[in-house]
Amino acid sequence: MGEKIFMIFSKDPVIIAYADNIMSLIVFIVILQISQVIFSGCLRGAGDTKIIALISLVSVTIIRPLSGYIFVHPLHMGLVGAWLGLAVDQGMRFTLTFLRFRSNKWLNMKV
Repeated sequence: MGEKIFMIFSKDPVIIAYADNIMSLIVFIVILQISQVIFSGCLRGAGDTKIIALISLVSVTIIRPLSGYIFVHPLHMGLVGAWLGLAVDQGMRFTLTFLRFRSNKWLNMKV
């Protein structure tokens, strides 16, 4: 289905060739992203805002650019590498917010 979606935007065969790989990554990334947004929202709602802000800061300013750069340039993965960098970022954010949520430390927060 990825090729059909990509063909809405471009008929270039080079771009269409990326469709299956990128769409597969997007499915994986969206599942991680939605889950971490839910965990983050629950934690923020409970008053556990500092850890979520720190996770977001480190993730967006360090992890995402660094992993994207490594996949794109040293590993020569191009566009797929950029999406893998985003997947690493979302995977890390999901893992850290899930672990914080599961720790139950947020249950004792005073709002």
